[in-house]
Amino acid sequence: MTESINEPLAQSHIFYGDKCFFVSTINRQSSAVLAGNNIYSETLVWEWNVEKSERQGYILHQAEGAKNSIKAHQSICQYLFEHGKPPEEQA
Repeated sequence: MTESINEPLAQSHIFYGDKCFFVSTINRQSSAVLAGNNIYSETLVWEWNVEKSERQGYILHQAEGAKNSIKAHQSICQYLFEHGKPPEEQA
């Protein structure tokens, strides 16, 4: 059995008015059985409590990309900076 990988790639704090968002991107191993040992980048967004210096609430946004890619990270950071909220998820 291969050991699970969670390798940090990028972390950002985006401020918009009185809100702050924490954006984290890591390389991680796919949990899909058919993916084998495929590694991909996963980007997650939470609201950030500046006073307590911790994430709060539920995940607001999730994206993925190729191994070592921070493109999704940069894209969501730009969107949060411009709009102050993650994009509406499409079904």
